[in-house]
Amino acid sequence: MNINIRRAIALAFIIAFFITAPLLILYTAGFRYNIKRALVQRTGTLIVKTTPKDATVLLNDAPFSSTTPIRENNILPDEYNINIVKDGYYPWTKKLSIRPQETTFIEDIILFPKLPSEKINDNKINFLSFSPGGSYALFTTKDFNQDFLYLLNLNNFRQKLIFNNDKSWSKISALWSKDDSKALINIDGNYLVATTIFPQQKINLSDQISPKLPTPDIFKWDETDSNTLYSLNDNTISIIDLLSLTSERIFTATKDEKISDFLVRGNELYLLENINGTPLLTKQLLSGTAKTAAIGLKSANYYFHGFFNGYLAFGETNHETLFLANSDLDKIVFSKENVQTIEPSDKDNYLLVTTNQEISFIKLDEAELTERNVTRYGDGLTETHWTHSTTNYLFALQNTKITILELDERDKRFTLELPEHNVKTFTVNANDEALIFLRDDYLYQLPIK
Repeated sequence: MNINIRRAIALAFIIAFFITAPLLILYTAGFRYNIKRALVQRTGTLIVKTTPKDATVLLNDAPFSSTTPIRENNILPDEYNINIVKDGYYPWTKKLSIRPQETTFIEDIILFPKLPSEKINDNKINFLSFSPGGSYALFTTKDFNQDFLYLLNLNNFRQKLIFNNDKSWSKISALWSKDDSKALINIDGNYLVATTIFPQQKINLSDQISPKLPTPDIFKWDETDSNTLYSLNDNTISIIDLLSLTSERIFTATKDEKISDFLVRGNELYLLENINGTPLLTKQLLSGTAKTAAIGLKSANYYFHGFFNGYLAFGETNHETLFLANSDLDKIVFSKENVQTIEPSDKDNYLLVTTNQEISFIKLDEAELTERNVTRYGDGLTETHWTHSTTNYLFALQNTKITILELDERDKRFTLELPEHNVKTFTVNANDEALIFLRDDYLYQLPIK
């Protein structure tokens, strides 16, 4: 091989290097040629995580080679129809943009199974009360002109008979402790406390508490201690210790005060009361008599919801108005009319607010409380519930049908109407594995995980 040929080969290699090296550098840096736009663009990244895993992700109907969880780099910038599918589950779909040098996240996605609902028991339900955390339910059935009270574990669907006195009852209600561990049950004026661990070992407040309690106007559970109850009777608030089975008066209002509702928070007492004809929300120490804060109210028809992430929630009956005030009662920071239900998330930093037409939520950990709308309906909205493991999904009951709503606002909120009809009320069990609902006076469960 003569020197001219060798020089030509060397030159060819040098030219090839100067051509390919920049291309390799651009390729390594994430640049690709976009045929659709006829230009070289920097690519983006897509991350997809689902529950359950091993779902197929399709970009404009083209599936990725791997299943979720997925991290796919070097995707050309564009708007894509993204579908997530898995056999036996409802599909998830959105139109999302992938941008240069940015990562598009599709996380916290729940795929809901296509499974039929199952009847939990064969007896008609006369009374039903779900615990706030979704762990238990109390319900009654009737047989031979007698009422029977059962406790149902909503995580394993085991039920236990906890009360029957060979009678038919005219009135029953239940007040749950915040941690689902106990329920105060009123059966025709007879107050029983049942624990969910040992439900058959009940406490009869009328017979077992010393000294004997007068018939109360209101009962309240302690916000943090499920062994403590409070009662209001004739302007006197008493504390009830369920371990020692004793009661003690802790506050008596003056003759100028008329208490309509109360909350005890540590050593602080919050009262909805009428003082010399003026309706007020007041605050004071249990150990003192002086009011430390007060807010004037428009009427006497107010009631407490409780404390959520440091905010005191209370309602007004006439206009179904929800109010939020800070614990110092400096000011009311939020109000909304026509509110049917409210529900905090498990961590209490989100508050779900439902009217008969609208679902919204408030982030309670923000400096300025802002209401965020989820969706609006014509009417017929009756209740909504969070999932327990995430605040990205909630369930709504509207016109006797249950709809699943995702809170991710990109493109549009993903919604899924479940094939269940004539639903009267429902809850989500504590492990997010099933919806429990009442239909035609029978109790059903629908697996959702």
